[in-house]
Amino acid sequence: MSTAPMSWATKAACAGVDPDLMFPGQGDDTRPAKAVCDGCPVRAECLNHALTHHENWGIWGGTSDQERRGMRRTRRETAKPRCSIPDCDGTPKAYGWCHTHYMRWRRTGDVGDATPRRTA
Repeated sequence: MSTAPMSWATKAACAGVDPDLMFPGQGDDTRPAKAVCDGCPVRAECLNHALTHHENWGIWGGTSDQERRGMRRTRRETAKPRCSIPDCDGTPKAYGWCHTHYMRWRRTGDVGDATPRRTA
């Protein structure tokens, strides 16, 4: 990865395009701007930049602001820590377990084959 910020932008297919095309107004057709992104050599870098820097306007990496909001939501949901007990989606509280499994371990000393994991 380059140390220069947005060094990829000079290679973008939209580099010489009218900015009004890439930043359509609310309710305007986004297809012409997305067509510019088709086959762009830096589309992935552009999309990553938009997701990382929360670009809320315009077409970036072939996606609209609404599409990127959904992608960021999905990223947050999949990045959430989960209980270390298989098939449990609980949020870990202590030892890497959700509250339910931690309390079961405290009461019975057993949560199946799981081993406690220290959390800092």
